[in-house]
Amino acid sequence: MCLVQAKAFGLISSRGAILSSVGGRVAIQELLNLAELAGYSGRILSLSWKEQSEPESVIGGYVESEKTYNREVSFV
Repeated sequence: MCLVQAKAFGLISSRGAILSSVGGRVAIQELLNLAELAGYSGRILSLSWKEQSEPESVIGGYVESEKTYNREVSFV
């Protein structure tokens, strides 16, 4: 949403850039697709991974989401 707002309110010049910090379990291609949908060319400048430190309290929610949304969640 912030990408769309930046464009709509003229907050960025045609040669400008927006730096975004995104945390969560989202496929990298989906993040790039979001930039493209907002009319920008996205690219990854930095990427890091965090080990799942509390699987007991998190994985159950993914199982429920798989059932509800009929989408597979993979753990690498």
